[in-house]
Amino acid sequence: MPPVQGASWEDWYRWFLCEVYKKIGGDCKDLIGDDASRASIFVDYIDEHGVPVFTDPKAQAEFVTLLKQLQAHLLLPGNDLPFAINESLNDTIGKLIDELGE
Repeated sequence: MPPVQGASWEDWYRWFLCEVYKKIGGDCKDLIGDDASRASIFVDYIDEHGVPVFTDPKAQAEFVTLLKQLQAHLLLPGNDLPFAINESLNDTIGKLIDELGE
């Protein structure tokens, strides 16, 4: 369930990242540590496993929508991720969106 209205940037970030991770078969319990560590875990997972393959177009579309929402969220005030981590996460998200044809 998404955070309630008025939730912090961090709460929404963690929710978006968890939802994206679940769509590729990840377990949110694996996204441990601080917000920068969570981003690194996701980026490392994609680097290791590559772009996910979806057999269901609807599931792929939902994944891409979540990626775009996470990408937009990273632009909001309150983002205190270190610059290099933020850039790495944005690059990974952009690569996924490009590769999945959206």
